[in-house]
Amino acid sequence: MGISFFQKIAAVTVISEKNFLSRIAVIAETLPKDRYKSGVGVVVGETVSAAMEHHLHVTLIGPSATDQTCDKRITVPCIRPVRNYPSTFPFLIFWTFALYNALQEVQLVHIHSVTPLSVWSIVILSMMKNRPKVVFHLHTDFSQYLAAWIGWKLLRDIAINLTASVTRFCCNRADKILAPSAFFAKKMKRELKLDRNIEVWSSPITLPEIEAEVKVPQGPYIVCACRVGDEKNIVHLFKVLTFLSKEISLVIVGGGEIKRYKKIIAEKWPKLEKRIIFTGAVSRVELLAYCRKALCFVFGSKTETQGLTVFEALAMRIPAFVMKGYCFDDLLSDCEDVSLLPDDPEAWAAAISMFMYDRSLAKIAGNEGAKLVEEKLSSRVQRKRLVTIYRLLHSE
Repeated sequence: MGISFFQKIAAVTVISEKNFLSRIAVIAETLPKDRYKSGVGVVVGETVSAAMEHHLHVTLIGPSATDQTCDKRITVPCIRPVRNYPSTFPFLIFWTFALYNALQEVQLVHIHSVTPLSVWSIVILSMMKNRPKVVFHLHTDFSQYLAAWIGWKLLRDIAINLTASVTRFCCNRADKILAPSAFFAKKMKRELKLDRNIEVWSSPITLPEIEAEVKVPQGPYIVCACRVGDEKNIVHLFKVLTFLSKEISLVIVGGGEIKRYKKIIAEKWPKLEKRIIFTGAVSRVELLAYCRKALCFVFGSKTETQGLTVFEALAMRIPAFVMKGYCFDDLLSDCEDVSLLPDDPEAWAAAISMFMYDRSLAKIAGNEGAKLVEEKLSSRVQRKRLVTIYRLLHSE
């Protein structure tokens, strides 16, 4: 059975016990699968792992809940009200009662992203007399995706305004709001006109212990991992490639509008056709295998909020280049000289070429990036910080 839109991004983490925070239930469409494209799913899996690591009891509740998380070594008790997510009125009544009963003894609720399930959960919480504390987790700037996906301006504006209103509704009913970067937090606070502070909690980085074999280009190559779409600014990477040595290839790992982009390349950059390789959607382990053998990781997106693949590349001691002036500024400030670049394809090509001809410099940059991830973004650090956030909020 395919993974639905809701299954990719919806999850609600619930934490409970009478006087001491000790019990967690995760309400989700599905558990995060071992797929790189489910960035939110990976973060939800990290919230489960953080709770279990700090001796909190976890129960999973959801229409498609299974006992498999992104860490296959972890199994947890499950409650599965129904198998699928039918949009029927009887199901809505059934789910409402199931969710309401599950929240009766709950003290803190962690809601991930804006989805029908998360919004309905907040509605139910609002009806409860002794409402538990609520953490609302902003993951994605949906306005950027809607702007890229919807061509008709009137319909696009309606969709963006509706999404903003729903997001504002969720934020105003939360006791704490989390975001993955300071840039994204400031952007959301400004656009949603919130008079509340948004706390930054960056996505934890955990590398799989297993490795995969993948077919890579014969010569040196740079790699990018993202959905193939306009919102990821992939055309910028094509322009960068025109300034690089002809022996360097670009590998783009991810699904999306591959056929359309191949057509764009054939029309505008025919000389690059053999140098640009689209792998399509792959497992997270295969993605990291492509990164491990690459010259460097490149990411031209101006709309990114999570940056998981960028930090995973850094954790493997691979130099990474990202767009300066967006969500990575605060997270990569310690590596500014080697990681943050202006919106100038020629400048990107110069930086990449420097690493190609001086591998010792690339090694230094890779070590700096790995050190940053270990000290600030590793699961060890971020899991502990998340549980601290839970407990401080619970004690207020």
